[in-house]
Amino acid sequence: MKRSPSTITLIGLLAIAAVQTAACAPTRTAHAARHPAVGGAIAVTSSNSALVTAAGPSCAQPTTDLIPSCDETARRILASTVRLELEAIPAGGNGSGNELLNGHGTVRDGRYVVTHNHYGLSLEEYGNGRLVNVSLYRADGIIVLQDMPPASVLVTAIGPETLLFDFGDYGGQGLLSVIGLASAEFGTPTSVGVQPGAEVAQVDWDGATAHVDWVPVTALQMDDATPYLETANFVRQGASGGGVFYSGVHIASNWSRISDHWTDSGEIVRQYSVAALNISQVAAMGSD
Repeated sequence: MKRSPSTITLIGLLAIAAVQTAACAPTRTAHAARHPAVGGAIAVTSSNSALVTAAGPSCAQPTTDLIPSCDETARRILASTVRLELEAIPAGGNGSGNELLNGHGTVRDGRYVVTHNHYGLSLEEYGNGRLVNVSLYRADGIIVLQDMPPASVLVTAIGPETLLFDFGDYGGQGLLSVIGLASAEFGTPTSVGVQPGAEVAQVDWDGATAHVDWVPVTALQMDDATPYLETANFVRQGASGGGVFYSGVHIASNWSRISDHWTDSGEIVRQYSVAALNISQVAAMGSD
């Protein structure tokens, strides 16, 4: 069994051209071959992974005493989660109207949004090109910033498959903090000690509002060009850029969702998500 390129579907955009989807698809080969699930566990073949399932206390199936803690962690995650809506001129300038590109991200330090680089725009096109404006929504779908011009938002690359939107400050305080958005704590898998089999909180959405899914990590790959983790969760399109948290700490951003299938029959044997891990530079931002 192997995965063909057609089975890799980006989760970042709700309705965009196929060329943009392909441009954001992973090009990794480290886990090109898979096996079907066996005995309720997930078989993975990354170099440092094995048959794993979530163990220990679980917010996916919490005991009564865990429910308040799980609910509070999810609340804090969603308080720092936003949806970005970018209006952009279609590639090549063709089409009857502008595109609306959607994705999620996580607020940090009161002024930044950390997200995945899935919009199909070059860094130059964010500041002086195809981007028309940027709007920002809370996790509950309420708009908080509408039609901000490109010149007012600085976009930089801060790691593999990771973008930083800088909304600036207002009177010495981060603009996002001023409008009431909370900031998350950021770390790396090493700093928080996450391993395959651990349960993480992954941001997903229903097409209108975001929510938290509690899911096990099925693989962790640290030596790829883009370090990543896999979760046993097939998130919805539009959840790209949303955070993956361990013990309440942001460690990764949703990258893609993948279906593994048998080549001969096309039967799907596994569906899961991939998230780009924070590198040390991402985690260290604003720490001095």
